[in-house]
Amino acid sequence: MNKSSLYIFVTLSVIILSNISVTGQKLPIMATDTIKLKRGIYMSYDEFLRNNPSSEVGFKIEEKIRMYETWYKHVQYVLIINDEGESKVLKNKSVWGFCDGNNVYIAGVRGLTSKTVFEKIIVVGKLCAYEKWGFMNSTMYTGTGPASSSNSVSKIAFEIQTGEEFKLYKKKMYELLAPYPDLLAQYKKEKKKTILYFDYIKLLNKQIS
Repeated sequence: MNKSSLYIFVTLSVIILSNISVTGQKLPIMATDTIKLKRGIYMSYDEFLRNNPSSEVGFKIEEKIRMYETWYKHVQYVLIINDEGESKVLKNKSVWGFCDGNNVYIAGVRGLTSKTVFEKIIVVGKLCAYEKWGFMNSTMYTGTGPASSSNSVSKIAFEIQTGEEFKLYKKKMYELLAPYPDLLAQYKKEKKKTILYFDYIKLLNKQIS
């Protein structure tokens, strides 16, 4: 192997090892017990993983209340940027989410406007989880035509290394907990399984961390 080939090989090896440290257990965002989450706006998912928001402009947060049925209050959040000039720069830019220094919020629609709403990530770990507000179109038909759409609140989780999202429901929880028989057995005994999804995602994160 000549010197130029050796140089290329070493360079590629360093790049590969660097990528492994980013996508593996050394992700900065995974060390939430030991690091301070940076306040700012994440333009991409990678910025979230690195706890490195590219914009640290001042902002405030406003709550937007959504009612599901007549009994469940779901809170979404609107990002209000204090700096008018920076607001114009960021307008309609693709934004993944933001952090207020304590909590992380994910954008429902990536283009940033004054009407863009965000959901608070309730669980941060190898599995992250949050509630998502949306509209559910019924596939059931009545005798007079299609059933109308209705509001819905879904519990969503995603794998932090890939960002791949999936909906949480009883069968999915059984699948996630299957490698941990004691935890699965405990979950099966719960009477109100649907309201305990996030609690068990937290317990699951302790098992797999």
